[in-house]
Amino acid sequence: MTSRKCSPFTGVWQEPDMSQCNNTEWITRELKNITIKGIDEENFEPVSTKFLYISEKSVYFKKEDIDLAVVVLEKMVPLTSNVSVNITLNNVLPSINSMINTPEKILFEAEQFNRSVNRILDIIETIPEQIPLGEQSVTALYSNLGIGAAKVEKDTFNGLTYAVSYGTNETEASTEIHQDSDSKIDDTMDFISLPKSLLKHMKDEELLNISRISMVSLRDDKLYRVTQI
Repeated sequence: MTSRKCSPFTGVWQEPDMSQCNNTEWITRELKNITIKGIDEENFEPVSTKFLYISEKSVYFKKEDIDLAVVVLEKMVPLTSNVSVNITLNNVLPSINSMINTPEKILFEAEQFNRSVNRILDIIETIPEQIPLGEQSVTALYSNLGIGAAKVEKDTFNGLTYAVSYGTNETEASTEIHQDSDSKIDDTMDFISLPKSLLKHMKDEELLNISRISMVSLRDDKLYRVTQI
């Protein structure tokens, strides 16, 4: 909490003291507590909810906070295949989305310190490969990233189209998966189409292991840019 003071000499309101408003020691402390206490399937939902709240303050993260947050995510990711997909979509992915808002300078320092940004990219790519697919496909879109995952039926595969738009002043953000490669996509969307012949070019051992196709999109190249500096 902050308040303004009136100068006793000039009678003019002084600028408020904001020095304590962005005290971030609690962020580091809470992230350390999560890593110490551990994460399992039993406490996954409450821990991920708490982590989501912390990540929403990522504009105040320091290098150490990014590294700690990545450690937390790396503990969560192996569990995403055994917990409700809704927890991942509502807590885990939004946390990563918020972390992308961390100032680029801090992300760069964290990358130099412990490859933290490369690890974030690995996490983003891994999650759609692991989340349970109760439906034929799952999509999710946030302000900085989007993911999609779809089941692959080897005998009936007819191609796949993944489309995403982060929206403009005139259009809403949206994401789609179509179980074919011929669907008409709105001109405002970026998309990738996989042809129906895709599986024909795969080796037998590769076909045995394929059960889904997953996609990831990032609104901009911020994370990749940091890893290339």
